[in-house]
Amino acid sequence: MNREMIPLELLDENGYPTEEVLSFLRGYYPSPSFNILSFVIFIRDCIWNNDCGRFELSKRKRSGIYALTAMTGGWSGNEDIIRAIQDNRNIAFNAMFRHIAWKFGGYYKYEIRTNLK
Repeated sequence: MNREMIPLELLDENGYPTEEVLSFLRGYYPSPSFNILSFVIFIRDCIWNNDCGRFELSKRKRSGIYALTAMTGGWSGNEDIIRAIQDNRNIAFNAMFRHIAWKFGGYYKYEIRTNLK
């Protein structure tokens, strides 16, 4: 993945993620120049640019494992981004970004593995 492919405009005039952002999230494939943690930071920057949700990334005790908790606040723009992430088969297939919990009301928890080759 080339950094030039990262969308410059994250949100449209109404504050929702642009179609370019959603396409980028669906098609992202990890690379040395834009690894999985860079991807997570990108998600944070485009989803939680508003007061509707919460985003937490924490390192687990095991090396190279992180927990990501995303709470959308029920806002449809944040839900669109969660759906785009879940549609990305590249990160799921490589076991880098695994969905481990969901609760009604917009609570999502993921395990992120940075130690995979």
